[in-house]
Amino acid sequence: MPELQLRLLPAAQPLVGRMGADWFRALPTGPGVYRMQDAAGRIVYVGKARNLRQRLASYRRTQGQARRIVRLIHEAVSIEWELCASEGEALQREGELIHTLQPRFNRAGRWSPPPLYVRLACSGGDGRLGWVGEPGDGDFGPFRPGIRRVVGALAQLLWLAAHDGASGAEVPHGLDSGRGGEIRLSLPNGPHWGRWLQDYFAVGRLALVWELAAILGGRGPAFEQSFLRSRWNEIALFGRQRNDAGRGAG
Repeated sequence: MPELQLRLLPAAQPLVGRMGADWFRALPTGPGVYRMQDAAGRIVYVGKARNLRQRLASYRRTQGQARRIVRLIHEAVSIEWELCASEGEALQREGELIHTLQPRFNRAGRWSPPPLYVRLACSGGDGRLGWVGEPGDGDFGPFRPGIRRVVGALAQLLWLAAHDGASGAEVPHGLDSGRGGEIRLSLPNGPHWGRWLQDYFAVGRLALVWELAAILGGRGPAFEQSFLRSRWNEIALFGRQRNDAGRGAG
């Protein structure tokens, strides 16, 4: 094959070729941040991970990656990492580095707001759900500020699922994403909702998401279905991203 054609065919695992498979296998499994450098020594990307080994392993391949990530994998020639005491500390450290270094592959490229945490308590058919800035025992997180939309959408869907025949226009005004503190939940009938909520925020398990789809699917006219679909898409996307992050793919 001509040399020009060889150069036009990208290596399947360019970072493995540069860093070595042993480098990836020796990475720690704790939370931390990482910095990718190009051939000129410039930091082109900063990321954080709940598990550094799993997260960085996702860069070993180009197949199935978004176009932006494929370009990053081909441009990066080295990776530096540092361990952090917790995922929350890693998120804050990531924000500091992005703010200072302004890497061009980071979409935000600016200071990241402080992380938020989800607080959950369930008892029988009632529950309390909210987002807070300071973590306590049993809280879930850290999460980015978008978790407020997820909490609001989930609270609205749970209320509708617990009130058969109710419409989106009847959802109490307090069940939205604009307030901190606690939201009082009405849970649908069934013994599993508390566990499903915990699994959802802990690891992104989607049992709760699919159960809500089964209860609410097809309810009401087109406008009502649009209201439900937008909120269901919000919670489904978060669950998938949470699940992917736990497996090192997000």
